[in-house]
Amino acid sequence: MKYYGILLIAILVLLGGCEVKKPTKPKWDVDLAVPLINETYLVSDLVDDVNIITDTNDVLTLTSTGDVATPTFGNVSFTPPPTAGIDNADIPSGVPIQQSIPFLDPTGEVLFAYASIAEGVIQTKFTNMHPSADIEIEFGNIFTATNEKLRIIAAPSTDWVNHSLVGCHFGLIDSDEVIEEMQIKITSTSNQPIGTEIATMGLKMNLPMAFDEIIGKLYNFTMGLQESLASIEIEYPQGLNQAITLQDATITMILQNDLEFDAEFNGQFYAYNEDGDEVTVPILNDNGQNFHVTPGANTLEVHNSIASLLDIMPTHIEIVNGLFTIQSGEVLGSVRASDKIELDYVVKAPFTFTLHPQDIVVKEEIDIPISGENAKRIEKNALSAKLELNILNKVPVGATATAYFSDTPNIDVADNNTYKYTKVTTIYASNSPEGGSDQMVELTLTRDELMLFSNPHVYLKWKFSFMESGTPVTIYATSADYLRIKSMLYAKISVEY
Repeated sequence: MKYYGILLIAILVLLGGCEVKKPTKPKWDVDLAVPLINETYLVSDLVDDVNIITDTNDVLTLTSTGDVATPTFGNVSFTPPPTAGIDNADIPSGVPIQQSIPFLDPTGEVLFAYASIAEGVIQTKFTNMHPSADIEIEFGNIFTATNEKLRIIAAPSTDWVNHSLVGCHFGLIDSDEVIEEMQIKITSTSNQPIGTEIATMGLKMNLPMAFDEIIGKLYNFTMGLQESLASIEIEYPQGLNQAITLQDATITMILQNDLEFDAEFNGQFYAYNEDGDEVTVPILNDNGQNFHVTPGANTLEVHNSIASLLDIMPTHIEIVNGLFTIQSGEVLGSVRASDKIELDYVVKAPFTFTLHPQDIVVKEEIDIPISGENAKRIEKNALSAKLELNILNKVPVGATATAYFSDTPNIDVADNNTYKYTKVTTIYASNSPEGGSDQMVELTLTRDELMLFSNPHVYLKWKFSFMESGTPVTIYATSADYLRIKSMLYAKISVEY
């Protein structure tokens, strides 16, 4: 009995020296995968059919248009020779007089077979006129609006009498012979014997005239462009003008020449860029000559002479000192006062360029929503994390990509108060040894960086710092030309059950 008592006491002592622990919940470390972005930047998205288009080969092409015109041609001024007239001619009764008066332009600038008269007079004076005299002057190549020969009936006067020629025309509209002389016929009757002097006549045709339409030849006539209208503005997407130098461009001028005359066009393109750099280049054809313009529609293309213009990546181009010099050939031409030369021009620059180191910030900001459950897990249970990027670049341009992260919108990459941190990676050109296929990039996040993703929204903005291309590259805009960036947030989470 004593033995059992001792054993019981021993068991009680042993039990009194043991600590009984409370039960605990099990823990597991799990991987949390949160999709962040899946962005595809198509080259074709740059096409706006206004400033960015594609050509027939699907090459991305910068374009801009402008238009300009000359003032209307206006009236053609003509000054007859000083000797165009008749001085103090005796008029015999009943005896017709035929006379030719030289009428060529003494300057040689205006020759016409037909001319509609907008301004002009003929002056006559009849003195010593017999009271019974009837005298008529008929002009063989001046016609009224009804195509009848112009006739002037004499009236006695001691001063010069003006006879308006407005509405009349020299020659006939279907004539093809230049008028060199005015043909005049003077007829008279009276009650005096035939041959008796019945008046003294004076005739002047030497005062300046103006024609609102002519058929003939013009020499040394010029028409200037309205320079204030002859300009175009070029907008480059995403500030691309600072990152590239275009290798080729064409300025196509579609010109409508209302004049039925050939002309030579000369002028310059004046351009400047947003940095204030300026350049002026002559408008020449590929042979280095001024363009020849024919009547009607003309297409003029400028290639070689604008190389230096491309060097400054202009934001403004205008035509200055534009001048058309009329060139009359063997065939007669025609012009009306209302005629003008209109010019539409199009700048087209395919995206074949050399690339320079330059930062391009994507204007659009990415809003990444974080679910409440994931945000809570990250905030309370995250142990470690990384960003994983899957990059596929199908464009022959490489860059360093910088991602700017923030918990508030409106990131300004130049102001570090507007974002929390950045992550940097390299995007290889599609034609480089490392490019053309998927790039897998892992970026480790510190705990502080990870805590950004405990917010309901994370904002991301990209900056691409282009790499020097060295040689020209061409950018196409098919469905196979794009940059795709996928991103996942992988976090190791401690979970209790």
